[in-house]
Amino acid sequence: MSAQSISSLLKANKWIDTNVGKFEFKKEIGEGGNSNVFLFSNSGHDFAIKFLKPSKDHRKTDRFKDEFFCVSQMPSNKYIVQYYHLDKITIDDVDYYIIIMKPYARSLKKDFASTNSAEEYERDVRKLFNHLFNGLRHIHSHGVIHRDLKPENIFIDSATDSYVIGDFGISRFDDEFFARLSQTRESERLANYKFSAPEQSSGNHEITVRSDIYALGQIMQYFSTGDVSKGNGREKLSYSNVSEFIAILDDIIGKCIMHNPNDRFSSLDDMAEYYKSKLESNKRLKEAQFRQKEESEMWGFLHAFDDAIVRSVPHINRVEKITSDLDIELFLSSIDGTISTENTKDSLWMIKSDGGDLNYYGSKLKQGKYFEINFGGFITEVNIDSIDVYYDSHYHHKNFFIIIISGMPPFEFNDISDLSKKKMRSKITSKDDYCIEWNGYCLDPNDVRNKYVKIEGTTYRVSHEDFKDVHRCIKRDAFLVVPTGTPSSHMNDRSVATDLINACLTNPNGLVTTDVDLYLRRIRDHYQSWIRNSL
Repeated sequence: MSAQSISSLLKANKWIDTNVGKFEFKKEIGEGGNSNVFLFSNSGHDFAIKFLKPSKDHRKTDRFKDEFFCVSQMPSNKYIVQYYHLDKITIDDVDYYIIIMKPYARSLKKDFASTNSAEEYERDVRKLFNHLFNGLRHIHSHGVIHRDLKPENIFIDSATDSYVIGDFGISRFDDEFFARLSQTRESERLANYKFSAPEQSSGNHEITVRSDIYALGQIMQYFSTGDVSKGNGREKLSYSNVSEFIAILDDIIGKCIMHNPNDRFSSLDDMAEYYKSKLESNKRLKEAQFRQKEESEMWGFLHAFDDAIVRSVPHINRVEKITSDLDIELFLSSIDGTISTENTKDSLWMIKSDGGDLNYYGSKLKQGKYFEINFGGFITEVNIDSIDVYYDSHYHHKNFFIIIISGMPPFEFNDISDLSKKKMRSKITSKDDYCIEWNGYCLDPNDVRNKYVKIEGTTYRVSHEDFKDVHRCIKRDAFLVVPTGTPSSHMNDRSVATDLINACLTNPNGLVTTDVDLYLRRIRDHYQSWIRNSL
């Protein structure tokens, strides 16, 4: 009986009576080689009902029953079609075997990946691949070879936003896992030729999970490019040059649809390992490229740092002391120019005489030798006596300078109850003083320790933008500034740097070559690989 006559009968009868109740006919929703699918309703709920076309071939009937029975024996999975009930009904004296199942919105046949953008394309392709991969791995793990994977047999479950695998009509169910009636023979109905593996028509190789893997590859090719691939010159997936996932999937598809099944993945676990290995390989490549780029940028900075020193102190011969206001300003301005970009701003490291260290982010001249140094994001006011510079014309990674400072007066705190008055302060024993600067006033940090502060009767919320931390060096001291990545910027033994700083403070001449040579010997074995490998 034709599909049209079955549909006509259902329209005429309007209802079918089953062992689980009466169902009202709504419309036809699909047709396969041996069956038709119609939409029915029962108690306000929709169901799809699959009708086996009447046939004298008992093997088709047995396979139809097996499809229901074997799928029902598999543990449920959101990516596999959901069957509810197998029945046999009679319409106008003709018997029909039916499967009552969950209704699905549509098949994949007319769906394709969005090409509006790389993001949308990857989203669509990744979703389909992940769902089919998980569904196929589920059925393979339970001894099932589908044998008829194609877009018409992939359904969209709108309730779970999932793709599900259906139509197990010619699937091979392993006897070890399933009780069944029929024995599927290789000569019986083949899958769609566009998506089926070559061995399914040639008979040159056994049909295995590799045949389903071939179909998976062709489905992904179809969904991603608009058509399957036959012969040479497979169309590459879009955006493979900008998406790592798409690039790897393109390789996977190429391996899936190899003509010889022995050249394909042996299993979906094999495919997963391949994907994982590709990710690891890409990760190692990216890390190597990043290191190469980073090292190139670091060497670029060292050359710029070298140039800044020589440009501001053209006559330097290893060690030079800078003392005049103008020369100090020119030197620091030249150095600060090397860290003025986003890529280079972290390229200098400053170490204090007590071993404290942070990035050197530049200096700002306030007046004469009075500068504000940005020490790791904290402003430190200093009065610079001199700058001692070490320069090696052959080895740029050895260059550094030491800022020698004299003490400044401690801060005078304004009284927050009356800003025109100054607070009394006890004697300060540390090298540094500290205040909170607000609207030009110098506030005691103890007065601004909470989220709010009351100043002259008005309450203000304390924010980093309005209430700025300011430090001031009030005793003679020195800071060592080195390129980030050189030993003193990362050595755990801070004494190597602090010994040099304190030697510079102790010696009336400041930095001398004997102290420099000792320092260079102590750091010699602590250079990072990007420097060591170039020596």
